[in-house]
Amino acid sequence: MHFKPTGSILTIAAFLLFAVNAQKTDSEFKKNIKLGNFYYDSPNPTTKTDDEAIYYFEKAISQSSLGPDKAFEMVGAATKVGILHQTYQRYPEAKKKYSEALNIHQKYHTHDSTVYLANLYLGMLNYYSNDFAQCYFYLNHAEQIFQKYKLKKNSESLFNTLGVLYFDSGNYRQSINYFTKAQDIELKNTGKKSNIALQSNLATALRHLGENQKALEIYSNILKENPTET
Repeated sequence: MHFKPTGSILTIAAFLLFAVNAQKTDSEFKKNIKLGNFYYDSPNPTTKTDDEAIYYFEKAISQSSLGPDKAFEMVGAATKVGILHQTYQRYPEAKKKYSEALNIHQKYHTHDSTVYLANLYLGMLNYYSNDFAQCYFYLNHAEQIFQKYKLKKNSESLFNTLGVLYFDSGNYRQSINYFTKAQDIELKNTGKKSNIALQSNLATALRHLGENQKALEIYSNILKENPTET
């Protein structure tokens, strides 16, 4: 018996080819993410390992045909590329990747915690470029995510930057609240208050409120605990 090829057979063949290609793409994506993380987490990072991490993460991100099941990894990859660019002071590139992470999150509705760092670092970068409205916008989102999920990573930086933002606006009481939060987190995590920048920021805010004695006590503690740093 002989069969003539029909439309249904051709459709099935095309579907099988699509399935094979999709499986291949999925395998390549996983390999690129794995290699990106391998170089990103290098115990002795160098420019070369960081460049390799960027290369493989970018390859993974570029596979835009991937669906929501890969969104978590794509958000993480974009954020890590942003962090690496920021490390080398390539701030426009860093902003672009953090924004890309947020776009992937919004498109595929990943868990809010996946974009905590993207919001935090975008806020900080906008502060350095004097875009205070955007700075507050992203830091506010980061704070909401922190409060909702009790995240710990870089939380001192979040509250310190918010403190600086409110200090610059003249709201010294609110800045003190945030500087104090940052110190409380540091104390909880390390058992001591050793961050000179945090202590100095808090003391400066207190001095602007006229609480000179409290400010003096903090400055004195900085001198006592860090004699070689002053």
